[in-house]
Amino acid sequence: MKKTHPMKNPDIVARTEKEEALLFSPADGNLLCINKTGILVWDLCDGKNTADDIAGKIADTFEVESEVAKKDSLEYLEKLKESGFIGFKA
Repeated sequence: MKKTHPMKNPDIVARTEKEEALLFSPADGNLLCINKTGILVWDLCDGKNTADDIAGKIADTFEVESEVAKKDSLEYLEKLKESGFIGFKA
């Protein structure tokens, strides 16, 4: 996994309700409902954590295999990036 640092798009509006959250992009009207795993990923997209850091925290928190966490979290981060919710800094 690349050592990139995902960071939230500052224009995104996030609202958390219990174990779900809504992410809304006012720029294009894009809306995404995320579960508790998605919330953890979202919270960790602070520009300080690397994609590997996020995968490690997913593996530890949800007790999944490290390789599975890496694959799934990278795919999810790419989905967030493609939707404009996050960007990456080197």
